[in-house]
Amino acid sequence: MNFTIVEHALEYGCKKVQFCKNLTTQAMIDKAHAHSIKCNFFYCDDPAEAVKLVQMGVDTILTNDYFPVAQAIAKLR
Repeated sequence: MNFTIVEHALEYGCKKVQFCKNLTTQAMIDKAHAHSIKCNFFYCDDPAEAVKLVQMGVDTILTNDYFPVAQAIAKLR
């Protein structure tokens, strides 16, 4: 696990990447989106952290605690 996931996705023509904690930066998300790559995040059960991830541009958050995470994100929309 390192910070090269977007570069590998570009190399292999991937349409999605899956980021994880402590290995995700705003620059990585921005680069993925600049190349029309969707950004998943594995995983986030903390509603406040989920809000920050969505604000950074993460497209999909995988969670074990859907309802509180969904409620927090819904407030952004």
